[in-house]
Amino acid sequence: MSVSAPMTTQRFFSVLFSQFWLMVYYHDCLKMSRPDKGALSLFLDSLWYGPRIWAVTAIKHHSGFCYSVDLGREFLSDNQGRSVLLLTEQGAALPLAHTRQIQEIVNQGRGRYAHSGRTLYFSPHDNADITTVLQRKYTVIERIFDNPEVNKALGKLNGMRDSFANPTLFGLEKLKIIFDKKLSFGGLADLGPTALGVSNLTLDLSKWHLGKWTIETLNLRAVHKEASWFITCHFSNTHADFFGDSIAGDIEFQFEQNGTVKPRSLQLTLAGKPWISAIFEWSGYGIQEASIHLSNLSSLRTHLIRCVGGEPEAYTRWLENFLTAWTAGKFNFTCALTPQEAEHVTAALAPNSTQSALFLTLRRVDTQLSLFVEHTAKASEEATA
Repeated sequence: MSVSAPMTTQRFFSVLFSQFWLMVYYHDCLKMSRPDKGALSLFLDSLWYGPRIWAVTAIKHHSGFCYSVDLGREFLSDNQGRSVLLLTEQGAALPLAHTRQIQEIVNQGRGRYAHSGRTLYFSPHDNADITTVLQRKYTVIERIFDNPEVNKALGKLNGMRDSFANPTLFGLEKLKIIFDKKLSFGGLADLGPTALGVSNLTLDLSKWHLGKWTIETLNLRAVHKEASWFITCHFSNTHADFFGDSIAGDIEFQFEQNGTVKPRSLQLTLAGKPWISAIFEWSGYGIQEASIHLSNLSSLRTHLIRCVGGEPEAYTRWLENFLTAWTAGKFNFTCALTPQEAEHVTAALAPNSTQSALFLTLRRVDTQLSLFVEHTAKASEEATA
C-alpha cells in the first residue's frame, strides 16, 4: 500500500480544525461589543482535552446567597458567548445556569450560577449557608456538546489517552465520536509518534447541531498530493444571530507541508445573494495578485454597525480609526493602504453610503503588496447591471 508523505500532528489538525472551527468561531463568537478575546483557543483546548470532571474543594463566600470557586485556569465562559461548564450539587445539576448578572445570584440565589474567566459564581438550590450545614459535594463538569451521550463517550476516550502512541490517532477517534462517523479518511497509516500518513479526507454533515448553532450542510474534501493538501469546502446555514441572515459559501485553499496556507478562491452568499467573491494567485514571494469583489454592501454595513454597538456614529469612528491604522501600516501586514484608496473604501462602507459593490485588487509590486480600489462609479454601475 502506498502511503503519502507524513504530516506532523500539529499541521494535520490545523487542516482539520481551522477550516470548520474558525467558521464557527467567527459566526457565533467574534462580536466586537463582547470581551471575547481568546475564545477560539479556549474552545479548541476544551475540544482536545475535554470533557473534564473535578470535585470542588475550595469554596469562598462572595456575598448574600452567592459563593465563588477559583477554577485555577480559564475555560470558555459566559463572557465569551456561552460557558462550557456545568455545576452539580450532590449529583444534580443546579437549575439556573448562565445567569447574566452576579448580583442576581447574590440577591436571589436558588441555584443560579455564572462563569466568568477563572471564577464560578453560584448559590445552593435552597439558599442554605454551606459554611455551616453539613458539607455538600459540588462537581464541575466540562460539557462541550449538548448531547450527553457524546460527552460521555468523549470522557471515556480521554481515560484511554495514554494507550495511543500517536496523538493523531487519538484525535481521529475523538473526531469520529464528535461527527458520528460522518468523517472518513483514506491511506491511513501510523508513521510513528508524531506523524500520520493520510492521502484524503471527507466530511459530510447535514443539520448538525453545535449548541445553539446549526449547520445546514458542510461538505469538505481534502486530497494530499505533491507535499500539499488541496482542500475544498462548501457550507450553508440558516442561523441568523451573527450575520442577520442565511449564509453559504465555497472555499478552496492549499495547505503546504511547511504549514503555509494559500487561499485559492472564495465565494460567499448572504440571504441567497452574492456577497464576497475572491480569486488568489500565488508566487514564490507569496500572494502575487488577489481580486476581491464585495457585493450587497448594505447588509455588510448593517452588520458592522451592529458589531460596534448599533450606533452609526460609533461605527464611523471605528471605520476611521481602522483605515487610519491600516494606512499608517500599523497592522502586522506588508500591505499599507494609501490615503486615496482609503477614501474609496470609506465612501463604500460609510453608514449613509448607497454604493452596493466594491472591487479590490491586491497586487505585488517588487516585494510590496499594493491595494487598488475601483472607483465608486464603476462599482455602482456594474452592481446595477
